[in-house]
Amino acid sequence: MLEKLLNYKPGAAFTIIVVLVLFFGMVLFTRYRLTGRVNLRGMVDRGLGNKPFWERNPHLEQVDSYPHTSLVLVRDRPTGRTAMVDLAVGLNAELHPVACDGADGLPSEMIYSGAEEIICFKIDKPDTGAGTLFTAGISFAAKAKDSQVEQFYRGLFTSHRKRITTIQNSSSAIILEAENEDQDTIARISIRGSFDTAWGFLAWTKGFRQ
Repeated sequence: MLEKLLNYKPGAAFTIIVVLVLFFGMVLFTRYRLTGRVNLRGMVDRGLGNKPFWERNPHLEQVDSYPHTSLVLVRDRPTGRTAMVDLAVGLNAELHPVACDGADGLPSEMIYSGAEEIICFKIDKPDTGAGTLFTAGISFAAKAKDSQVEQFYRGLFTSHRKRITTIQNSSSAIILEAENEDQDTIARISIRGSFDTAWGFLAWTKGFRQ
């Protein structure tokens, strides 16, 4: 048996298997570097319910998804930059990366202090009378805990005298919405922590600063 192993010469099938294993290992390693985790289920099941969003946004490529949340990590194909996006902002919306000075009324106070990897989006969503008509959003990362980012935006919404509704508060994500006096949603912050980094996606309507 030992002699056979020592004299074994790999054939074509063996070589193909080794190449596939190495390739899959590289994919897992790259995904871990981008997200801090490996989600095998998310790699296989991209969610048929989200198909309308991807059809409207062919320039965005899904990198990862997070179970029990509406959050996904996407890559903008033209620039190669990654961003976290909350699909609950609208499956029928189109998200276009724009220069942050071209975002819809983006004041500096709305960006988490110490935020990095900031990507601004213009949100084109048909006004069907259903759902919240978000017009702009930003994705960012920060060397902070998700609870720290949460407190920042609670303070921001409170300073604008907005009512805060907690949509989700779990180890998977923290999602808050700000409402005006008519109980209409005018801003939404979605936060996910991964090790010592927090990803955030903030979307707002034209009525946020009114």
